[in-house]
Amino acid sequence: MSVSSVGSQASVGFRGGAVPMEQALDETVRDLQKHLNLVQCRLREIAAIVEQDNDFKEEVKLSDALDDELRDMSWLFDDLRLMAYDLITIPEDAEDKLWFKQHKQTRKLEEKRIQAEHAQHLKEERAASKAALKLARSTIAEGNEAE
Repeated sequence: MSVSSVGSQASVGFRGGAVPMEQALDETVRDLQKHLNLVQCRLREIAAIVEQDNDFKEEVKLSDALDDELRDMSWLFDDLRLMAYDLITIPEDAEDKLWFKQHKQTRKLEEKRIQAEHAQHLKEERAASKAALKLARSTIAEGNEAE
């Protein structure tokens, strides 16, 4: 990765300290890639174990491991979001300080709205997916009974 002259001088808050932006970015992206690879592996493991008709508790254990990877990834994305604000200048005059405070409040409210919309959409999508899976499973079961 090439280092720009600006990037080589910039520091961000990272894991309890102030480090060069390039270091924080490289570590975060590397960790995201690691977790993403593990997510892919975990999903394949879950699919394989379900097909092998193994113990239900083992299936849940693998699903928990996948969820842990996804949670850790979300924390890394939080780190990236914070880095963006660490890189901007600190407002010096009162007008900019007030504007920025209001801007952050507006962004926070917008984030809550977006998260609520996403949660509702996910809930609706999940209900539709469960119904489709139930239908698919019953169709497979009926096909097995016919044999």
